Amino acid sequence: MAQRLPNSIIREPRILTRTKLYFNEQIINIYNTHLTYADNQYRIKQMDYVKKHVDFNSYSILAGDFNSFKMNNKFKMEGVKCINENKKYKTFCEFAAPDNIFYADFFELKNCGLKKSSFSDHDLLYGEFFLKG
Repeated sequence: MAQRLPNSIIREPRILTRTKLYFNEQIINIYNTHLTYADNQYRIKQMDYVKKHVDFNSYSILAGDFNSFKMNNKFKMEGVKCINENKKYKTFCEFAAPDNIFYADFFELKNCGLKKSSFSDHDLLYGEFFLKG
């Protein structure tokens, strides 16, 4: 499933995707997005849209490039954990952390980190999770 995010008319389209995984009779929702970098107003609208459409009361993980440079406080979600909360993984040009992975309380973070990339201006932020219970 893919949904178009709010955006200005002259910008490239931005979307929110959802993939459903079935694991031990449990549905796990994996969401991905890439918010606009050029306009703070639209970026906040896009994140508000994402917050409205991602159900963290279920087994859900949201990953993406949030282009959240110095705006991380706007993207916090109550009761939702994120990988870049305590340690900032600098995924963009070794100086910024615009990428993040948010996850519901149904998961326990086992491991996370960065993988260097030679084909992108971002390094890969990854997380490994256990299902709780």
